[in-house]
Amino acid sequence: MNSQMRIGFFCFVLILFTSAVNAAIIPSDEPMVVTGAYTSDITSFTSLVLQVFVAGTLSDSAPITQQNGNYYITFGGHDGSTVSLRLCGSEITTFAFDSYSTYEYDWDFSKLANGQTATCAAVCSSGTYCASTSKCGPCATGGGGGGGSTSPPPASPSAPSGGPSDPEWTDVTDPLLVAYVSSSAPEGWADFSLEQHRTTTSESFTLSSDKISAGMGSASDPDAVDFLQRLLQGLGDGSLEGVPATVTLTVFRLRNPETGEVVYRTKVEITFSPDSDLENIEIVEIIPKSVASSVAQLYFPTVPEVLQSDPIVRWTFDSVKSSETKTLSYYILKRMDAVETQTLIAGSRPGQDPLMAEPVEPVEPVAAEEQETPPYAEGADAPVEARQNMIVLVLIIFIVLCVLVLLFLFRRKKQYELF
Repeated sequence: MNSQMRIGFFCFVLILFTSAVNAAIIPSDEPMVVTGAYTSDITSFTSLVLQVFVAGTLSDSAPITQQNGNYYITFGGHDGSTVSLRLCGSEITTFAFDSYSTYEYDWDFSKLANGQTATCAAVCSSGTYCASTSKCGPCATGGGGGGGSTSPPPASPSAPSGGPSDPEWTDVTDPLLVAYVSSSAPEGWADFSLEQHRTTTSESFTLSSDKISAGMGSASDPDAVDFLQRLLQGLGDGSLEGVPATVTLTVFRLRNPETGEVVYRTKVEITFSPDSDLENIEIVEIIPKSVASSVAQLYFPTVPEVLQSDPIVRWTFDSVKSSETKTLSYYILKRMDAVETQTLIAGSRPGQDPLMAEPVEPVEPVAAEEQETPPYAEGADAPVEARQNMIVLVLIIFIVLCVLVLLFLFRRKKQYELF
């Protein structure tokens, strides 16, 4: 093999090495921003919900509370994925995900029947009103939404369709709740009613070594096993303090008026308030396979880390005061009348070493019910700068190695020429 072939082969190997390092250091879930201005002809307002869906999954959302304004949403995803910008579930536009970039889009919404208040049940883009949270229809006669009522307003999607009224169920009117539950409607359901069962089910949880040990029986993934072992150790040596929690189940019913088909969704709400000020709060939810076989069968408004896909998930808070009450929730794609999940919550007192788990890859981000800061929303340029610095460092190492190889081969060639 002559000198030129050696150099070429060595550079090829270094290029492969550089590509592998680059792939390892750049996170697979990267940020993007969508921003712009919106206008409407509506004067009577309640809060609407602007949503970003990535590859069909709700990634983030923001409230729309005034007639005209600007919006700015940071969300995560993968290059090439289809991004859908929606108002209360009604699609405004779509575009391809392009990491570390900003997509600008200005849009209008919508004319309503006279006297119709802007709610998620009655509004969408392109000059139409929304006949349901997922289907748009033509404007009712009478034009814009500030005048007198010349035609009856469109029916709310949460009004029951057909059949006798059921005293056990009540219509859902909260726009955020409508948006979250409706996002999990079966594919192809263009119009449906949404109702909530009047009875909720609650159960209290208090952290103990026995509960953690029982939870470890469901853990098989190394990340989940390691984290639960750390939790058990911290509770045993007193570095962690258990936090009592209440888990409440609320059942929703979605009815298709065309087919009469009914499906159910269950909201699992976790509420906790520590007895003393705590830091590094860890909330671990162990969900049996009888409830959901994987995280794909769950919907999370507040994004957790996935310790195990079948499924054990984890949320964190930097600090919670004793006077505070925190709430997290997720949705199960079936009806649940009894609490079957396990909720483990613990934190450390101020000044103590926090419980640290090994880094875990998060699931695709979704909207935060409590409007927590989404990934990269603050300091969004920091990941870009870190990425660029790392790439420059790798290129410098690559160039230095190439120069050293060339010098080595040149000196070796000179030695042979002496003989």
